[in-house]
Amino acid sequence: MCDATCKTAIASTCGDGVRQANEQCDDANTVNLDGCDASCVVESGWDCLDEPSLCETTCGDGVTVGAELCDDGNVM
Repeated sequence: MCDATCKTAIASTCGDGVRQANEQCDDANTVNLDGCDASCVVESGWDCLDEPSLCETTCGDGVTVGAELCDDGNVM
């Protein structure tokens, strides 16, 4: 990412709540197992949207994470 003058590259900082081009998510922390990991990659079984990223588990994907007690791969 460049600054406003296109003279200096600005490094992205995972965990600052601002999603940069090389980040799949940024939930304003560097905690794993909350949907967006410490490297700003969306974790398996989660969907993350917005900025800062709000992550929710994906029911029916076969991955039991977060507050899910089970996930058998369907929503029936």
